[in-house]
Amino acid sequence: MRANAPGDLPTYFCRRAPQENDGLLLPAAWQLADYVDFKLVEGLPNQTPRMPTRFAALWTSTHLHLLFQCADTDIRATMTGRDDPLYEEEVVEAFLSPTGDVRRYYEFETNALEALFDAKVYSPDLNRSTMVVDTDWDCMGMVVDVRQETVNEKLVGVRTEWAIPFAAFPEVSAMREGDVWRANFYRIERSEPAEFSAWSPTAESPANFHVPERFGYLEFVN
Repeated sequence: MRANAPGDLPTYFCRRAPQENDGLLLPAAWQLADYVDFKLVEGLPNQTPRMPTRFAALWTSTHLHLLFQCADTDIRATMTGRDDPLYEEEVVEAFLSPTGDVRRYYEFETNALEALFDAKVYSPDLNRSTMVVDTDWDCMGMVVDVRQETVNEKLVGVRTEWAIPFAAFPEVSAMREGDVWRANFYRIERSEPAEFSAWSPTAESPANFHVPERFGYLEFVN
């Protein structure tokens, strides 16, 4: 991972998976990925989340694969419907801008019950007050897998894996090594007090994920 990109934004080097798979990757594939830790969204110095999150990504010619490993001892999830307001409980999220124009991006969220929120976002002023969220858009063919992790029968975390087909994005014709997207990845943890964490902190308080200027760079490499 490159420590600093233009404007001090992070870059994640998304490696190509050693297998072509329309669904989930084999567990061994994730040994090749780079893992990063989320930070508190507000960007407070020297403070890390009480409930850590590790994130990794891989790609094939057909899919973007994302992995969230969340420490958690108290899951808070009740919603099961497509495009339910999952963000009111506990979720992991990804905002993806395939063209690099951060005024236009896609939002993905899932909870521990494998419910999915997916939408197309247009933010003409890069401001939450004027953004338009189109939940009629669906990411056809997306695969979600969520597993609770236990030690001695006690809950210690939640592992969430996504397989997002590139074909779901009309802007994407074919993926090539060296392609760069803008993106950010997040988690909402509702224990007391609530925690909002991200790969690229948005540096806003109260916590706000919809800050496209803070999207990092997702670079596809072999």
